[in-house]
Amino acid sequence: MTVIDESVARYAAYLRLTSHLFRPWDEPTADPGEFAAAAWRVASSPVMSPGYVSWHPKVQQAVVVLDDDRRAAVRVELMVPPHPLTQRLAQFRGWQRLGGWWGEPESNAALVATTTLTVRVPLENACLPTPQYQPDGTPEIDVAVAAVAAVCAAMSSCLRPVLAALDAGTDC
Repeated sequence: MTVIDESVARYAAYLRLTSHLFRPWDEPTADPGEFAAAAWRVASSPVMSPGYVSWHPKVQQAVVVLDDDRRAAVRVELMVPPHPLTQRLAQFRGWQRLGGWWGEPESNAALVATTTLTVRVPLENACLPTPQYQPDGTPEIDVAVAAVAAVCAAMSSCLRPVLAALDAGTDC
């Protein structure tokens, strides 16, 4: 996962427009996990398009989620080769290359069956920055950028071997 540095100014503009995401209970969140979840949501498509972050073509979705104990993790859905069952069913269409990315067929005219692997990467609060805000309640850009960078670092270190194994395996 990479952060695209050239778009920091654009990311800052999106943070101003979406500062409500950092106020889940009418007050700016002081929780590093909630702050990282909001910063990541703003940095990712569809909020930013193209996103402030980019990822491996086999990553279908990456969302920061919180559990009941308020622990943050990145929930990542990866495209994986077809399951043997769907390979035997010739009428099903599977993953397609859409430019440099993998995606589901866009047409609803045929049966589609795709397989994904969901990986949850825990984010220790120690690696997440302490939330900080400007007087108007807008998140501090440097802190939001640091939160996104921390999420990227955690994802990259955990997913690198998984993606390498998928890339070495049979392509779809």
